[in-house]
Amino acid sequence: MCGRYALDVTGLELARSFDAMLGTGARFLPRFNLAPTMEVPVLRSAGEAAIRLDLLRWGLVPAWASDPAAGSRMINARSETVFEKPAFKTAVRERRCLVPATLFYEWKRDGRNRIPFGVRPTDGTCFGFAGIWERWDRGEERLETVAILTTSPNSAMSSIHDRMPVILDSDERARWLDHRSHDEGGPSEAELRSFLEPVADERLLVHRVSTRVNDVKHEGIDLMDPLDETPEDPEPPGLFG
Repeated sequence: MCGRYALDVTGLELARSFDAMLGTGARFLPRFNLAPTMEVPVLRSAGEAAIRLDLLRWGLVPAWASDPAAGSRMINARSETVFEKPAFKTAVRERRCLVPATLFYEWKRDGRNRIPFGVRPTDGTCFGFAGIWERWDRGEERLETVAILTTSPNSAMSSIHDRMPVILDSDERARWLDHRSHDEGGPSEAELRSFLEPVADERLLVHRVSTRVNDVKHEGIDLMDPLDETPEDPEPPGLFG
């Protein structure tokens, strides 16, 4: 599962890095403990070859859902079934996006405790998670929401958790955001599915982080810092199951 992450750049810096137009993402400021139901920056197609940076609520609400609270249960979409699940199958074909992140957090079970780890790219750039987005509209109540795709873990992550986010490389990102039909030069379903594999171990740097990250109210760049000591960890909240 991908249930918490950090992004230590502004919306303006993100737009420059990804050569994107500034939408509502222009007002994003660095956050170090992004969690479900928060507004998060998302890169999505703006027509032709352009992309735009917008803020969407994390937790996908299908267009047909009667209650937007459904989004709190759909922060992730399993890549193995995303093309078949009713909640996701239209979005993955028509509304793909990228979710940028500096680092994501994951928890390893150790008896009754869960030990937090930070995972970042070894090259110091931003991750680009494969995402899908959806628009929910009920009269004056409108939402745009996003889910992050997950896959099986690579060997660097398998001792910590049984899932990890789908991390796209630069070539895959452009194709993931290409919404042309296959006949017009866009990606086929088979090509899209080929992107949904675990990233190579050597692209990840994994380290312990402070248990302060367990509480979504905690913020600050220090949450990402590697933890050298190994103190006994308290029982964290059960936000991510």
